[in-house]
Amino acid sequence: MAAGNNAGLATLREMIDRLRAVETVPEQLAAKVADAMKEIATENIAAGRAPDGTAWPTRKDGERSHVGSALTDLSVRAIGTVALMTLRGVSAFRHFGTQGREPRRMMFGNIAGKLGLAIREGAVEIGSLILKKGKKSGKGARKR
Repeated sequence: MAAGNNAGLATLREMIDRLRAVETVPEQLAAKVADAMKEIATENIAAGRAPDGTAWPTRKDGERSHVGSALTDLSVRAIGTVALMTLRGVSAFRHFGTQGREPRRMMFGNIAGKLGLAIREGAVEIGSLILKKGKKSGKGARKR
């Protein structure tokens, strides 16, 4: 009987530890979101398009404009539970379209479809790792 209680208590402690680990999800998710933001923004800048998919205005000669400087002026990082994207230098002005020029949007205004999907996938991945830690799923999973 004592052995059964010990096994039950060990299982209960394991469940409690997994639930406590849920507290770390926001920080882990912020890091994943920052990575996704950087990847999506870099892809968009290289293609000369805004986060919503609209093409940036071209230069007078028809070429894409400001791709190189935008890539170096973009910074993304996670700070605690926040994913932060910043633009520095002339790219910040180009993003808003100063001096009568058309904007070349680089930063997300609203959560774009790709970024929303990345956030959701990251949350599911992290949550699954925590809550299923050490547990088998699928055919070999134990049914209750």
